[in-house]
Amino acid sequence: MLYRMANHHPLWASNTNGKDAMRAIMQTDGNFVLYDFHGKPLWASGTNGKPGCFVTMQDDGNLVIYEPKIPVWASNTAQ
Repeated sequence: MLYRMANHHPLWASNTNGKDAMRAIMQTDGNFVLYDFHGKPLWASGTNGKPGCFVTMQDDGNLVIYEPKIPVWASNTAQ
């Protein structure tokens, strides 16, 4: 879940409410994945097949995955 800091308004959700997400991993295959305590994937960005990608939270509040300089996924939460 991404929130606007000023008023804690929700901006984006992975739709994993009620599931125990334990960790978020930017995998070497380019996929950003949330896993539960048992290692089961709960959500994925769908950007696999793009090795060398990285994820960053931009200053404008947009969570973006880049391949290396081209955005391939975004939360579209820029403010």
